Amino acid sequence: MAYIVASANTALFPDESVIGYPGPTPTGEESAAIETAPAYAYNYGPAASFPLVASAKSNNNGFEIFKYWGNLAPWYSVPSSQYGLPDASPLAPENCSVTQVQLLYRHGARYPTSGAPPSAFAAKLHNATEKGLTTWGELEFLNKWTYKLGAELLTPFGRSQNFELGVAFRQQYGYLLNNFTEHGQLPVFTTESQDRMVKTALNFAAGFFGVPEYIEAYNLEIVIETPGLNNTGAPYETCTNSNVDSRGYQGSAAAAAFTQNAFNSTLDRLNSQVQGIQFLPSDAVAMLQLCAYETDALGYSAFCELFTEEDFKNFECRIIT
Repeated sequence: MAYIVASANTALFPDESVIGYPGPTPTGEESAAIETAPAYAYNYGPAASFPLVASAKSNNNGFEIFKYWGNLAPWYSVPSSQYGLPDASPLAPENCSVTQVQLLYRHGARYPTSGAPPSAFAAKLHNATEKGLTTWGELEFLNKWTYKLGAELLTPFGRSQNFELGVAFRQQYGYLLNNFTEHGQLPVFTTESQDRMVKTALNFAAGFFGVPEYIEAYNLEIVIETPGLNNTGAPYETCTNSNVDSRGYQGSAAAAAFTQNAFNSTLDRLNSQVQGIQFLPSDAVAMLQLCAYETDALGYSAFCELFTEEDFKNFECRIIT
């Protein structure tokens, strides 16, 4: 239950950890679902994106636009059948046990990078609006649209992704904690120093250990991420060829070349519904990014409604080109 008080004396609200009267609190044994469950807990379909609403087109005839946002897509499990191994399973075989797990994962959903295409598009649109921009049809929402995204930080959805991943790993591998508690030791988590990386680790830990127990349940190693320092979690500062494809193109150049003609029919349609601005291929990419970023940050984006299934597939292809 929650209610709003216009003015409250914070000193009158005691710390929840010392209020007393906690009721019965027996602790059960750690779970080991990786060895005891009959099936693995995969993360499939629209459930992977709750509580986001993509668009009326999402899940139309089985097509889920969430899965075509490249690195901006909510994480989901990829079945082994896609690699030609339909009968493979991550579960421990009978009479076998898992004694160690190595988990490497990206940060949760975030706001765009500072100065990225979404903010540049918003500036272009603002300039056109001041000169008399007019939109109609599918683009009518732009008459009242404003840019609401921050930069770099995790979104609320991103925080929930990390927390839920922590819960999932406690269910699958919680029994491995016994190796630490039996020897009076704490596990060590490692992350990079950018804010969203640190908060990703903290939210994962909160899901894995619980609140407020996670505060003292592990050690967090934060590796500095900045030019001139080696960081295996962020190697782009030291591996200078990491963004070059097999043809020798820098990733950005290859993506720009692909984008040039990937959205022609959609741009023709959108440009027929606006006066005072000309949308370019780069604007199509920015609006597709806004579809993903706004949905992750705000729960829904009208930009998603502007694009076809082919557009989303091209957007995904552009990212990995």
